[in-house]
Amino acid sequence: MNSSKKIIHLLPAFSIMALIFYLSSSTREVSYLPKIEGLDKVLHFIAYGCLGFWFWFAFIMNQWQMQVVLPILFSTLYGLSDEYHQSYVPGRSSDFYDIVADFSGALFIVFVANCLYLYFKKQKAPSY
Repeated sequence: MNSSKKIIHLLPAFSIMALIFYLSSSTREVSYLPKIEGLDKVLHFIAYGCLGFWFWFAFIMNQWQMQVVLPILFSTLYGLSDEYHQSYVPGRSSDFYDIVADFSGALFIVFVANCLYLYFKKQKAPSY
């Protein structure tokens, strides 16, 4: 597979990273969201679960090694860098529990996606 096709598989992950960066750069609070306790952590879980999924997808499509560990690691490292970035944005702050939600979302979604992938791959394999 040529390198341009490999990069194309990473575009969804890079798009989500750009969206996360844009949203975390906002100096105004997310006041239009309902005031539900823990909603912020749920949104982190979902966003970084999506990021982890698209990294996992790129790894599977390109047959790269460590198809589960690296997508989770990359998503968590991006979460760390995003929290660091937010600490410099006026009106925003960083929170350790956001990083926990980021890691948990990536871990859960990548684990589920990989289990489903292996299950269906096994179902398609010919039995002798």
